[in-house]
Amino acid sequence: MSEERRKSEIERRELAQAHAGEVDEDSGILGTPRLMSQMVSVRLDGQLVIELWDAAERRGVTLSDILREGARLVLQEEYASAEPQASYRVVSGSAKPRHSSSPDRHLVAATS
Repeated sequence: MSEERRKSEIERRELAQAHAGEVDEDSGILGTPRLMSQMVSVRLDGQLVIELWDAAERRGVTLSDILREGARLVLQEEYASAEPQASYRVVSGSAKPRHSSSPDRHLVAATS
């Protein structure tokens, strides 16, 4: 490091230390709040780790990306199972009433 750069660095450090703790009111800029990532540690068996690394390599992503994707899929499944399921009853003329949670295949095919 040149003598001039070293002297400049020392002067800047001394100036910063001389004014440490001072705050200029309204001198800051409010930033956008964001969620901070959190590191989580897990233990996986060796074969699972190898398979995850292979999957990550095939997709061109990191192991962390693969693990995050898996975590999101678990949560999607949780949310889907928590959603209320609709049930309806179809009655037509002399046909017997029945309960169903999804439309008949022939009705779906007829509307497609």
